[in-house]
Amino acid sequence: MLHDGGSYMDVALPRLDGQGKNCVPYFVRLYQAEYLAGILAGMETQTGRIGYVASTRNPEVCRSVNAFLLGAQETRPDVRVLVKFAGGWSAPDDEQQAAAELVAEGCDILNSHQDTMNVQAYAAAHGVMFLDYLEPYATSSGLGLATVECRWDMVYEAMLRDYLRGRFRSMYWIGIEDNAVGLGGFSLRVSEEARARVMVEEQRIRENGSVFTGPIYDTDGVLRVADGEMLSDAALIHLDWYAEGVEFP
Repeated sequence: MLHDGGSYMDVALPRLDGQGKNCVPYFVRLYQAEYLAGILAGMETQTGRIGYVASTRNPEVCRSVNAFLLGAQETRPDVRVLVKFAGGWSAPDDEQQAAAELVAEGCDILNSHQDTMNVQAYAAAHGVMFLDYLEPYATSSGLGLATVECRWDMVYEAMLRDYLRGRFRSMYWIGIEDNAVGLGGFSLRVSEEARARVMVEEQRIRENGSVFTGPIYDTDGVLRVADGEMLSDAALIHLDWYAEGVEFP
């Protein structure tokens, strides 16, 4: 098996179309949870500017940033997601510097796609709301909103269940439909109305799996997904463009 950790634009890895010999690629649809996080962030922001500290430029991060923006636009159409890249999955100084620059740009919520809690620590120390990534940041600041969650136990359960039933697939992308990803750990500052809106969107994704439904334009104003169409998995695997509303200050 090949666990796609999202770095396949940075290093040479086996093919990810499920056709490699003796290879079954698998990963989680983290972008679904990021979409839900965007729904919440769009309801909570006062400035309409949300900061996103990303690790490196690769399709996994691109999917998450775009999904987060699209979710935020559902609840606040004029929202902008400002992105800065730290240049690595664990770059403490660069992550905190990026967070500081985003706050200086007027962002009142910070999100991140890192292997560390440096962005959350900066936000908590400087009175800025934030979202947790994969695990909650232990703080008494009360500024955390919710956690983008991934449950690897559910991933392996789904795959082993298929194997035991003789229905093993050539490639796995596992998400909300298998309870593998989601948005949880809501803080007390999140209203019941906001939680209910997130739950409605989660159920919609469970039913049709759609996050990237057109029309979607990129940052250059080019139509990337036509009205009523859904971005295919094949396109998502190699995603390399950002949706209109993403900015790189």
